[in-house]
Amino acid sequence: MASRLESLTKSYGSRILLCETTRDGLGAGLPLRELDRIRLRGRQAPTTLYEVLSEGAAEAPAGWLDAFEAGRAAYGAGRFEEAERQFAAALALRETDAAAALLAARCRRLAAAPPAGWDGVWQTG
Repeated sequence: MASRLESLTKSYGSRILLCETTRDGLGAGLPLRELDRIRLRGRQAPTTLYEVLSEGAAEAPAGWLDAFEAGRAAYGAGRFEEAERQFAAALALRETDAAAALLAARCRRLAAAPPAGWDGVWQTG
C-alpha cells in the first residue's frame, strides 16, 4: 500500500500521504488534512487519505481549510456542484492547493455524469 500511496503524492500535490491505519498509529498532535476516500486497484476496502500539513499551512489564509473541508463533505455526499464551488473557494484562498484543484476538476466531471450509487469513494486506476 505504501508504494501505491507514494505514487499518488504528485496527483494530490502532497509530500507525504498517509492512510487511516498509519494515522491511527500516530496519535494526536500531527496536523493532518483529510484529502480523499479512495479504493486502490486490487483492494475492495476503501481507505482514507491524509496529508501531513506543512508549517506553511498554518500561515494559510483564514477560511482555506474550512472551504476545503466543506468541499469534502459535499463531495462525499454526492453534491458535486456545491463541492466544486467550495474547492474553488479554497483555491481562491490558496492557489497552490493541488488537492483542491484535483477534486474541483473531478467534481466537474462527476456533476456532468453523476455515478449511480455514489458512495463517496474514488476508484484509482
